[in-house]
Amino acid sequence: MAITVPGLSLSILRQETTVRAGRPLLISGRFTAFGMGLPAFIRVFLEGPSYDPQIRSFDAFASPFSGDYSINVIPEKDGRYNVFSQAFPPPLLPTGPPFPEPILLPPPFAESTHPPIAVGVPVDAGVDALMPDGTSRFLPAPPMAPIEVSPVIAITVPGAPPAPRLVPFLPPFPGAVPAPPAAPPAAPPVPAVTRAAIDEIAFEPPSVTSGQDATGRMVWRNTGDTTGQFHAALSLVDPLGIPYGPLQVNERISAAPQVPMLLNLRLNTEGLPPGVYGVLGELYDPETGQRVASRALPGRLAVVAVEVPALLPPPPPPEAPLPPPPELPEVPVVPTAEMLGEPSFNLPRQLTVGQAWSGSVGMPTFGQAPYFLDARLILSDPGGFETGVSRVAGVIQPGETVLVPVSFDTFGYQPGDYGIILRVIDEDGFLLLDFPLGLLTMVAVALEVLPEVALPAPEEVLSLVPTADMLGIPAVVAPATIELGQLWQGDITIPTSYPARLPEVPTLPSYPLNLALDLESPTGVRYPVGQAQPSLTPGKTITMPFQLDTGVLGETGGYNVFAEVTDLAGN
Repeated sequence: MAITVPGLSLSILRQETTVRAGRPLLISGRFTAFGMGLPAFIRVFLEGPSYDPQIRSFDAFASPFSGDYSINVIPEKDGRYNVFSQAFPPPLLPTGPPFPEPILLPPPFAESTHPPIAVGVPVDAGVDALMPDGTSRFLPAPPMAPIEVSPVIAITVPGAPPAPRLVPFLPPFPGAVPAPPAAPPAAPPVPAVTRAAIDEIAFEPPSVTSGQDATGRMVWRNTGDTTGQFHAALSLVDPLGIPYGPLQVNERISAAPQVPMLLNLRLNTEGLPPGVYGVLGELYDPETGQRVASRALPGRLAVVAVEVPALLPPPPPPEAPLPPPPELPEVPVVPTAEMLGEPSFNLPRQLTVGQAWSGSVGMPTFGQAPYFLDARLILSDPGGFETGVSRVAGVIQPGETVLVPVSFDTFGYQPGDYGIILRVIDEDGFLLLDFPLGLLTMVAVALEVLPEVALPAPEEVLSLVPTADMLGIPAVVAPATIELGQLWQGDITIPTSYPARLPEVPTLPSYPLNLALDLESPTGVRYPVGQAQPSLTPGKTITMPFQLDTGVLGETGGYNVFAEVTDLAGN
């Protein structure tokens, strides 16, 4: 925040209140102390736009005799900005090229007002600003703030003595002649109106090589009524309307009214791309910083690229006949059946129903580039129904062996011979090859024969048989939603109870039952999940674990779960 010092004043003037984004806007002003111009380090701040407030600074120096300063600021985005300046004591070390900018500055001792500017495409009475969401918004042009002068007028009663001065009257030295009375104040001068016109801008020659100086002249006139001073700025404009410059600035050119003036031009074209450029001439009032004349003339200067002379190479030696290039085998983009080797089978061929089938299947691959493979190990029951056992999918490197690990629970499967197939599928889901790997024999569980036990007399034994009222509502403890191809596993529990219609006995018998769990698809197709022969003991919960590879299911959707409980006789 600026320190308020009585008697110090910092003014700021805008050349225009509207400007395009990326175009320079001349900001000028004056730093005074009790009406006298003083040197100072001036920093001009550009604050905005309003929807994304940011502050950029531009440094200048106030003239040591007049206190005047001027600098161009460049807004980067459309929107509404505020511009203001602050005055600092001149730095002890020199600044500006080639010296670095001052890093530490004392607090400013004067700050100007914060006049607004509107940035966008100029339209009538404002600008059309492009907002961040891609829409356009009309921003009215801020008014130009006039300079107000408030003279002090003393009003007294007729015949009354004049008001006392700020400084009391002191008698003169003895022998000194009193000073003559002061002359009445003169009427304030009427400020002259500064006007100018640019008649012609031409270059000679009209075409230069990129990097050369373009020389020419500008003919202009002071169209005002009195002799005045002007700032002149020259820029080049490419065919897209983007200005480059100012490339030449002449300050305080004195011109008599209505007298043609000739200004010699020398514009540096270094760094400009080749093309036909227009020229933009501008004249400014040095006192107010306002632009008083501007003229853009298209197609006045052609910038030609530098032609590098081509050195003629020595004649090449006679070409020797080259041997024909070796024929390289074509690398297939997708895998083929010829790139798959014979699988190696590392699994048992026979096991008892309910045991875990564990091991692996390996398959060598060939090829010169990585490719995608999907290898699936499948069991086919005697009825032709296929069940997915294990799956490996991913990008295979050249010469890599695909290893399919297997850990499969055979609980609930029927005894018999099951076909083993290794199915290989490409990235698009097309079948590459089926490798038959023989048979897996599942043997039924040998039931232990219990010795016959003599039953007590009928009058002393209470005959009990399992009935439906002994079983409660089954509950399935497993995920309700699963992706096709994942392993669905969990437990099914059935609570039991002792019927109230039967008398209590000291020891409750247990009865073997058949428990089967099935899934019914939305189209009505049933898939077996698991089977077991648990024992029913009234009052104890029946629990059967299960797991199912959902890759065998034919479709996605909602499946119904069915639990069927029968006695050994099938009732």
